[in-house]
Amino acid sequence: MTTTAIPDPLRRRARTHGDDVALEFEGDVLTFAELDRRATACDQLLRQRGLGSGDAVATLLHNRPELVAIAHGGPRGGRRFAPLGARLTAPEVAAMLKTCAAKVVFCEAATRDVVVEATRGLAMDCIDVDEIATANEIAAESEDRDFDLHDTHTIVFTSGTSGAPKGVRLTWGNHLYSAMASALNLGLDAGDRWLCCLPLNHVGGLSILMRSVLYGNAVELHRRFAPGDANAAIRARRTTIVSVVANMLQRMLDDDERPYPECLRAVLVGGGPVPAMLLERCRAAGVPVLHTYGLTETASQVATARPGRDDAGVGPPLLFADIRIDNGGDDAGVGIAGDIEVRGPTVSPGYVGEPDHPASGWLRTRDRGWLDERGCLHVLGRADETIVCGGENVHPAEIERVLESHPAVAEAFAAGVPDQDWGAVIHAAVRLTGEVSPAELETHCRAHLAGFKVPRRLLPVDDFPRTAAGKIARREARELLYTASNRDVR
Repeated sequence: MTTTAIPDPLRRRARTHGDDVALEFEGDVLTFAELDRRATACDQLLRQRGLGSGDAVATLLHNRPELVAIAHGGPRGGRRFAPLGARLTAPEVAAMLKTCAAKVVFCEAATRDVVVEATRGLAMDCIDVDEIATANEIAAESEDRDFDLHDTHTIVFTSGTSGAPKGVRLTWGNHLYSAMASALNLGLDAGDRWLCCLPLNHVGGLSILMRSVLYGNAVELHRRFAPGDANAAIRARRTTIVSVVANMLQRMLDDDERPYPECLRAVLVGGGPVPAMLLERCRAAGVPVLHTYGLTETASQVATARPGRDDAGVGPPLLFADIRIDNGGDDAGVGIAGDIEVRGPTVSPGYVGEPDHPASGWLRTRDRGWLDERGCLHVLGRADETIVCGGENVHPAEIERVLESHPAVAEAFAAGVPDQDWGAVIHAAVRLTGEVSPAELETHCRAHLAGFKVPRRLLPVDDFPRTAAGKIARREARELLYTASNRDVR
């Protein structure tokens, strides 16, 4: 093994602690040895399909043990794991499959029709995920393999400034350093149980899987988030750590605001700001909230509050992460706002199909913020126009393109409007050239966009405010939507 390589983490964990619980899902329990066996079955199934080093393996699955097996077994043999969101439409899936050049895509009953439509005309195998269970019955132990820390492990899609989803390449090293930094901040306990109710195509959910194998901790995986189920995991099954966004935490408290048990030692809250009123409710219910800031491009956390400390904002940078605030090309001083930039071994080398990030190593996050005198990061919001809706990143350009593809829409403008529950919700204004009802436009959007991207309100306008060049003046158009929504403009 070279100095830049590591042994297969799951294989090593299975051999040293094979009887320890790795995963719990809807009452079923998998040990590390059993999870390794399923990952091996996945690896052998892909080998039989002719997939080798550098090939991409995509999934369109809800959270389930087979998806965890693919996450570990897919990258064996040097392949790349590309999890896609199970709520996406066929056009969205097709675009992502082309971007990552996937050779196969795993589906399930709930997503089979979408996958069939998305792969029509593409040279790609569709595999029913149940085939992994069949292969598991005859799986033989595969040969050991070391993984170079610079090799791509995962392709995770996020919204880019152009509005088109971008495939972020995350390496074995990105995941390893992210896991180490999180452990050094939160501490490690052999009895930790991490609740994962985030979708595994998001880096927040995926990072839990990677960490748990390295730490040797159990993960309770939920098919999807439900506040009552999350509360039961904490109260009845003694979850110690959970990762959520603010809206999820609010719904958990709405479901049951009794004080939480002392076993719950950390609730990581990311995906946007945490309202002051929600923080007050958390204090009353004994919820140990740790605000965190991270990106897909950094394999999850960059800055996180420390347990038992009164860190302001989202806390200081984690170990291995450098943060600087760029203010017009210069480092901003304490308390001065600017563009947040990040550097360190958790930063992705780049996007699929694009050149690697500059050799300087500084990643421009396109978020704005400032550092206080204690080095804690305070995030002000997006420097670009990306809308963060309930922890989901949505770019207005994607919404606008879909609306403008309707024959009755000449121009469209979309923006996020502040919302107490979701952080922001999507509203859109449209300049029409023909007769069309809001219901028809909503149906059109739902045929091309995931539900969380569909505008909550559509405002017809005679024309938009414009720049001297005739383009839509986006700041003024955004204010128009804010005013129409009867909300304060901030």
